[in-house]
Amino acid sequence: MIKFSDITVIIQGQVYKDVTNLVIRSVKKFLPNAQIIFSTCDQNMSDTISGVDRLIVSKDPGGYLY
Repeated sequence: MIKFSDITVIIQGQVYKDVTNLVIRSVKKFLPNAQIIFSTCDQNMSDTISGVDRLIVSKDPGGYLY
């Protein structure tokens, strides 16, 4: 049987003030002891993230013009 501590959850995207931390708390509730990685390009909001094992803040790659 897989243990929760053997699971890593990656959450990626824009930071939404209350929603992002709600998602993190939900993962902690349903997968206790799982590692949580949050990856974002939202450098201005990255300090509002709490409860993750690893926070990755990347440079915004920008969009593509067609």
